[in-house]
Amino acid sequence: MALIADLVEGGDVGPALARRYGVTNQAIYLFKRRHADEIDAALAIVRQALAETWTAVKAERVAALQSDIELIDQWLGRAGLDRDELAALERAGSDPDDANATLERAGLDVQAVATLVRERRAHLRAIAEELGDIPRGRPAEDDGVQVRYVIEGVDLDAV
Repeated sequence: MALIADLVEGGDVGPALARRYGVTNQAIYLFKRRHADEIDAALAIVRQALAETWTAVKAERVAALQSDIELIDQWLGRAGLDRDELAALERAGSDPDDANATLERAGLDVQAVATLVRERRAHLRAIAEELGDIPRGRPAEDDGVQVRYVIEGVDLDAV
């Protein structure tokens, strides 16, 4: 049944499905109640298939992220940056002039290295979130330091 597949897929909701099938919202609701067991069985099959994918296993997700980090490190190593220099660049992230000067002295593409360093940092953060070291979706706190942004020169009431 196509409607069961659409309900399991979860893309469209009642009103959109009702329009697609040329029925009322009430008809979709009644169909869902009448075929609840079949819908639940189809959902169970989908959930089982998803549970068997490598992305459902935390250790494999972390391994994939770590593999990406190792590839980035290899590229940065070929570009002439060792781990100490990479760590210095990550620390210099707050002072882009120092980082740019270091990269330009080494004859490296500043934008490419900056992109790789950002990706590396994002992967490290994702691993920390996976392992529960940082609450998922919340900004990492830096020893309780609060950051306050002030926008000057813009009349917010006029925007």
